[in-house]
Amino acid sequence: MVAAYRRELAARAVDGQWQPWQLQALTAQWVCDRAAGWHVTQIAHLTLAGLPPDDPAWHTLAGVLNWLILARQLRDDALDLAADLNAGRAGWLIHLIAEVIWREDRNMRSLDQQRIAGRWLLDGGLGQRIAKLHARLCANAANTIATYTNDLPRLRDVIVAEQQAGQAVFASVPSFAFSATRAPLCDSFGAINAGVEGNASLSQRLFTPDQH
Repeated sequence: MVAAYRRELAARAVDGQWQPWQLQALTAQWVCDRAAGWHVTQIAHLTLAGLPPDDPAWHTLAGVLNWLILARQLRDDALDLAADLNAGRAGWLIHLIAEVIWREDRNMRSLDQQRIAGRWLLDGGLGQRIAKLHARLCANAANTIATYTNDLPRLRDVIVAEQQAGQAVFASVPSFAFSATRAPLCDSFGAINAGVEGNASLSQRLFTPDQH
């Protein structure tokens, strides 16, 4: 968890610019590592319940928490995007937006706040895909925990609340204003596993372009 926070500090924009290596580090794995405290609570509950480490519930609940952590982070990033950009703070959403820009430009060059903001504001399809990603994360969490619904009503309620909160956030048109010192905006994201990072970037697999 400490290493994840160090990575976040290292990803602060310098002179309004993010280098590719800074944003590439903010993966789905990084999001879950930074929220490791959630898993500590889970381990405590399972241990007190007397479940052995090889019980399937351990893996199942770890997956549920990963989905929920990612969904909450995505919604939080969307709500705080303006403040984060103005402060030079990068998060998972900024990482995903940068991946879209780099994929289309075929050039891993540095990006500034205006380029990130412009893409978010002007690309309606991007916002829709982020909304779908949030919905998929919540659905995965809900489906995975279905077997334990009666035993974990509180976690079920948290997932439902996150689904509803996400629907409210992503239903609105993204808009925000930069501070007065900022330049005007200018601008000309597979299957999901319960684990976090495998050989391929989960961020890339979660955010593959729609095939429809």
